[in-house]
Amino acid sequence: IYNFSWIFKSVLYASYNSILLIPIIINLQNLILNKKYLFISKNGKTGKNKQNTILIITYISKKFNAFWEENILNGVRIVGTGSYKPKNVVKNDDFKKIIETSDEWIRTRTGITERHMSSGEATFFMGAEAAKDAIAEAGIDPSEIGLIIFSTVTPDYLTPSMACMVQREIGADGAMALDVNCGCTGFAYSFDMARRYLATDDDIKYALIIGAENLSKILDFEDRATCILFGDGAGAAIVSRADTMYAGFYGADGKGGSVLCAENFRPNNPFMD
Repeated sequence: IYNFSWIFKSVLYASYNSILLIPIIINLQNLILNKKYLFISKNGKTGKNKQNTILIITYISKKFNAFWEENILNGVRIVGTGSYKPKNVVKNDDFKKIIETSDEWIRTRTGITERHMSSGEATFFMGAEAAKDAIAEAGIDPSEIGLIIFSTVTPDYLTPSMACMVQREIGADGAMALDVNCGCTGFAYSFDMARRYLATDDDIKYALIIGAENLSKILDFEDRATCILFGDGAGAAIVSRADTMYAGFYGADGKGGSVLCAENFRPNNPFMD
């Protein structure tokens, strides 16, 4: 029997690195399932003479199905969502009291008419409230959550993490808890991270993803170009494993970091020169 594994591996490699080629693999599987067997003769020509041909479809079918189950049908699904919005609503006209602007100026340039801003709610509190909504919608017990990922650039503390604070608030004892700082893409990164944990750790049944920001505490309210754009709030989702396709591509460009920057504490200790 000829070794056709190199052909199979080449197709899988190409498909794994280009989602556009997955339909080709799907068509191949359909051929397999429909029993349209492929025979390849020793001289390289296709044919149906079993005496001069090699039936490789069984090998391809087994290899393909294993790859399909382990790499393609390895997705997640959202089983519950929740949100929290502060009650304090700031309209465009409210900014006229502190900066030179107007409702018309803001609305025509951004489409924004109002935003919610914290009246003192902590970032972890908003995240916990959104998480409680998501848990209720999913119909699960907090003890079933094995992973909590909290995305924010405005945490209440440097330590403990916001995820640990939420774990305490919702009663998800023992769950892994970690924060990520990815700005606007934080929820997308968190979703992908949750999918990877769920795919590799059978002990995790559900993952809780939270995106929460308290941007009003770091805004420059003298800069009308930026202070009008942001508000505060939180969103959450419960995700679980699913036999669905998943594909994602993530990247960043650190060279543009200075374009949107909020500084933290500067180094300061009595031993500095």
